[in-house]
Amino acid sequence: MPANTHLVERLTTTCFFACTYFLLYMVQIKIMASFEFLPMASILFLPAGVKFLAMLVGRGAGVAGIIIGVGLVNQSTVETQNFAHMHAYALLVWILLPYVLLSAYLNKRGHGHNLNGLTTFDVVMLVIMVSFVSSIGAQLYWNGWNPAEFPLLRAIWGMFIGDISGIFLMLGIVIVARRLFFYAIRNNKA
Repeated sequence: MPANTHLVERLTTTCFFACTYFLLYMVQIKIMASFEFLPMASILFLPAGVKFLAMLVGRGAGVAGIIIGVGLVNQSTVETQNFAHMHAYALLVWILLPYVLLSAYLNKRGHGHNLNGLTTFDVVMLVIMVSFVSSIGAQLYWNGWNPAEFPLLRAIWGMFIGDISGIFLMLGIVIVARRLFFYAIRNNKA
């Protein structure tokens, strides 16, 4: 029976992150288009926060959810230049490489699958590392396919800033929601 529970947890995690990524990507392109700094680089990219949380909390199931979410975006958009039209190489440098580095960092710091000892320093380092690797990989990939109308470093920097701001916003939302949840539970027990 525990194997079935584990499978249900993984499937739930995968579905949660796939749906969340898809919904926030749609919000990004439909409502927050004015945050575009450059093509493929938004100053506030909310899906980056979901991607980071999927890697940190959901681990493999979360990463699978993001890949499925990208597929959902691909099916519902007709834009020619967005992350939804990625090839296997793009997925490799955009999510799998940052995930491998995140996992290696957590193992090196002795966290493994347990995030209890995670410090603010660890979170900031992970955010910077994931954003930097993801930005460089994605921009090099897209600039390899299409000559850029703007400098490569500017594109990397813009995407890096957008990813970091999206990640910190999502982390803030999670922290506030968690505190409100535990506050409500504590008040119901009283």
